[in-house]
Amino acid sequence: MMKGISVVAAGGPERLKYGDVNMPELTEGQVLIKVYATALNGADLLQRAGNYPCPPGASEILGLEAAGIVSEVGKGVTKFKQGDKVCALLDGGGYAEYAVAPEGFIMPMPKNLSFAQAAGIPEVFLTAYLELVMLGGLCKGQSVLIHAGASGVGTAAIQIAKQIDAHIFTTAGSQDKLDLARELGANRLINYKEENFVEVVQKETQGPEIKAIPGGPKPAPGVNVILDLVGASHFAGNLECLTLEGRLLLVGLPSGSKAEINLALMLGKRLQVIGSTMRARPRAYKENIVAEFSRFAGNKFETGELKPIIDTTFKLSEAKEAHEYMEAKKNKGKIVLIVQEQE
Repeated sequence: MMKGISVVAAGGPERLKYGDVNMPELTEGQVLIKVYATALNGADLLQRAGNYPCPPGASEILGLEAAGIVSEVGKGVTKFKQGDKVCALLDGGGYAEYAVAPEGFIMPMPKNLSFAQAAGIPEVFLTAYLELVMLGGLCKGQSVLIHAGASGVGTAAIQIAKQIDAHIFTTAGSQDKLDLARELGANRLINYKEENFVEVVQKETQGPEIKAIPGGPKPAPGVNVILDLVGASHFAGNLECLTLEGRLLLVGLPSGSKAEINLALMLGKRLQVIGSTMRARPRAYKENIVAEFSRFAGNKFETGELKPIIDTTFKLSEAKEAHEYMEAKKNKGKIVLIVQEQE
């Protein structure tokens, strides 16, 4: 047995219980990690509430990422050995003293970071890279609108877009969150409570002109890519904000899941709307995400060009309070759970 967090029944944060849980089983191709820190994600809140079932075979313990030390390796593992410091994407199980992950889900921990900092890397940076680069095709010189710019995924996305040399619009609901977005590299800050993000984007962008059709469409204002972690409330505006052949990446639904679609707008501008989640993707696909992001990141965490943004830390036994803090939308960046103190 080990210490961890269990969900006694679907519901609110009070349903989280700290106590003894079963140790994970190590199988071929997997690595057993002694977890020193894990981090909260929106999926944790959904799973706790009973609205996000874990994939077949995954641990029912919450937690989609972890940082720690390799305790044991399974048959066939060649890239890591006992004692290595690592951070990892997980299918589940991060809220506990030990977790298992496929070898391909694991990255060496940047030498200049603590376990708490490294725990804030896997889920948000891999998600942001998947959406912006692999699915969104964001390139140098293009423009991107990142909603919820001070969230975990938002802070990672701004940094990745900056490294690509894209022009970055971002939204947030308070000045301190916008200030953080500016520090990370956002070019145009939009307080969605005070400004209409559609009007701002349309006014400050100019799209390509279609010359093949005489008398055809005028230049289309808008951004090339939108990363939306908000959902229904922003959907109609997002379509208006995209330029010709723009791509909307939809990865969160906190404002609701139902919205009207202007099909004429989608057809006329040849837009793509891509719904995306990370956890349920096939193992090989996620291993490819980890590999591609690792090549992109290189030593950028060591140089400070990329950095996990940590808002606050709680002890693992304080998971209830950490969930309450996240649900109150108080955080800028990641909320980390310290599972055990660094030796």
